[in-house]
Amino acid sequence: MDNSVPRAFRFWALAAGIFNLASSSGLAVPVLYRYQYQMINRTNHLLGLGGDALAAPREGVNMLFVNTAGLILCSVGMMLIYASRDLRNRSGIPCFNALTRILWAGLIIYYVVAENLARILITFAVTDLIFAAVLLYYVAQTRRRLLNS
Repeated sequence: MDNSVPRAFRFWALAAGIFNLASSSGLAVPVLYRYQYQMINRTNHLLGLGGDALAAPREGVNMLFVNTAGLILCSVGMMLIYASRDLRNRSGIPCFNALTRILWAGLIIYYVVAENLARILITFAVTDLIFAAVLLYYVAQTRRRLLNS
């Protein structure tokens, strides 16, 4: 990696990718996703955050949708890890990921408010907004450095 790409950019792209893999891999596996739902519900209850408990799907097509979403989120995590190796040429990946994280956070907030979902989901929105802000900052900083060199 050269000086046109801040070292911290690589760290944050890598961290965002690892976060995606860690938080989504359980959703990608049949039956295992139910334990992730239970963990989220228990944590929400223990913290007294309120909102309706998450109901793990039990119908085939809805279970498939959860597993598919988990696989896609893991794939996005792997793309971020891949991009972190050459951000000078692959900065579009974290840029689009940051924009998607902002939209995702908006959806979480909407559903927590409109459908009274478990409020612990707000922590996912906040985490994604932090990743989005940092990634967009470093994308912009890297572009400026490249234009000025």
